[in-house]
Amino acid sequence: MKNKNYIKAVFLCLLAMTVFSSCLKDKRYVDFKDVGATIDFPMVAYSGIFQDISLTASATLTAYPVPVNVSVPKALSTAVHVTLKVDPAALTAYNTANGTAYTLMPTTSYTISDLTATVPANQTAGNITVNFNTATIKTTDVLPLTIASTDAGTITQWKTVLYHVTVD
Repeated sequence: MKNKNYIKAVFLCLLAMTVFSSCLKDKRYVDFKDVGATIDFPMVAYSGIFQDISLTASATLTAYPVPVNVSVPKALSTAVHVTLKVDPAALTAYNTANGTAYTLMPTTSYTISDLTATVPANQTAGNITVNFNTATIKTTDVLPLTIASTDAGTITQWKTVLYHVTVD
């Protein structure tokens, strides 16, 4: 009787080793060394296209950084220039898809001195600065920004961000 139990135990162990050994053939990690640079808004990749930001009311313009990310296995040895644009069509598409009625933020509510973000050589992040005029922002106003072009890499699906600004 003990021999039968021993044989069954050995058989089950061999069967388990056979079944689970197939997992050892899988590559554990993906090798990204041959993937080129991809350009995106990191906050969109993490938390979605619609970004609620809260600013304190101020008599002067309030600066807000808009980060741009260059995803690469190793930082590039040359600077990357990423051009953004204000994109009313993205806001319209969002309103249609979500049944909302947000309005395009008027140019009196913000200024952007330069729509080109520069990611310095050997780095993976850069930004532009949007200066908000908190006195003129309405609760339905949204500033839609889209990555329009870059001189290196591929623009990903996380290329558009909608900033909904509330003023405290």
